[in-house]
Amino acid sequence: MENNQQDINTPSSPIKTEISNHENKLFENVKETEKEHIEPHDSSQVVDLNKSGDENNINNNKIINNENKQQVEEINDQEQNEKIEEEEEINSDNNDNSIEKGNTSQNSNNDIYYHTEQCGYCLICKCYDYGEITHNIVEDSEILKQSIGFSFVDDTSINSILAHRNYAEKQAIMKKFNDKYNKSLEIELRDHTHQKYRRTLVSLLTEPSMYDTLNVENAIRTKNSNALVEILLTRTNEQKELVKRIYLVKYGKNIEHDIIAKFSQGKSVNGNMMKQLLLAMLKNDRDSNNNTNSNNDDNDNNHSNNKVDMKLIAEDSNRLYQAGEHKKGTDHEVFIEILTKRSFAHLSELDTFYQNANPKSHSLRRAIELEFTSKSIKQVKTSLLDILLYSREPTKYWAEQFNRALTSGWGINEIDLTRLTITQQHQASQIKRAYISHYDNSLITAISSKTSFRYKQIILSMLTV
Repeated sequence: MENNQQDINTPSSPIKTEISNHENKLFENVKETEKEHIEPHDSSQVVDLNKSGDENNINNNKIINNENKQQVEEINDQEQNEKIEEEEEINSDNNDNSIEKGNTSQNSNNDIYYHTEQCGYCLICKCYDYGEITHNIVEDSEILKQSIGFSFVDDTSINSILAHRNYAEKQAIMKKFNDKYNKSLEIELRDHTHQKYRRTLVSLLTEPSMYDTLNVENAIRTKNSNALVEILLTRTNEQKELVKRIYLVKYGKNIEHDIIAKFSQGKSVNGNMMKQLLLAMLKNDRDSNNNTNSNNDDNDNNHSNNKVDMKLIAEDSNRLYQAGEHKKGTDHEVFIEILTKRSFAHLSELDTFYQNANPKSHSLRRAIELEFTSKSIKQVKTSLLDILLYSREPTKYWAEQFNRALTSGWGINEIDLTRLTITQQHQASQIKRAYISHYDNSLITAISSKTSFRYKQIILSMLTV
């Protein structure tokens, strides 16, 4: 269904860069206890979102002429009507898997002025790799302008550029487009495209840390624990810290608060244990000394190519055995603690060591399957197995994530498929090889059979590298 998802409004274009005073005050008044969770740097290093980047660019970004203002208002009205229609269809299908336009508790008119051209937090930690500019930005902006007509769009030309440029290049294209034509590229694309294709284009233009933040909020709101675990598992400690900061400013509360509120509803054992697992992953306690950056998972065994502490591995192996297979009942907390704290290289080696040291000769994966057998904690078991798989075979893990997105409920999970394609495009070749090896089917064929029209074309274009 083309319109079974709400519009993903992820502001990122250079002309929409003013953060609201309410959000500034929110960040400045964060309690010290909250800062312990969200500020790894000295407080003097924290920069407001609207104070980053080149001051001249920021001042220029605030200058929006009357024509653009009127255009933004008209588009907002149009999108609001479309959103209402889409929500009605979503409700009829009992499907609420969508990314909102931001914090509903805040003035929606401020949503489009949220993110600065260059995030101040990224200037501090440099934790998201924007890439380098290697293409002709002027030529790209001219082609995009020619591809957006009054009553048509040349999606082939648009895809050939936006699906094959890193964020540094897309950011430069947006700025050049705005400077040369006095128009926002994002607004132009919003105005001339629709539904899944439009949402994907906007996602492609969204700053990476903001895109992760929006996906985290959506995953919490819809209780999509698989997506939430994916982001918390595969992003670096620094990237997660950045997402936590932006989340606090944008939504007025920290991620921990929303996870506790969402996963504490009722008396579900799975919900409470899932909450415990997610909070442990959010603490950023995982040893990163020999972890591989999530942007470079190019080899299946790259997590196991680093030196590890064999004494600690032996201790962990014994603790896991004593907490599980050695006795009746299971100390689930021990499994959660070790799998969320240890480096991926450590976990990869631990899996092998456990099987050799275990009197029953079970692998650690088999031990988790045996100790988390209750249906009430099925999702927790799946998440722990995902952590273990990612530590040993990252590309196989990504292949499984793509398969889940393609086999979700009645059809595909559009948001998950789009996120996976955008964030893992850099290793598409390796993932495609892992997919065909694991599922005896081509990832391209699987996506082609489950998607259609312009959405299919842009997803396939991103994966054809």
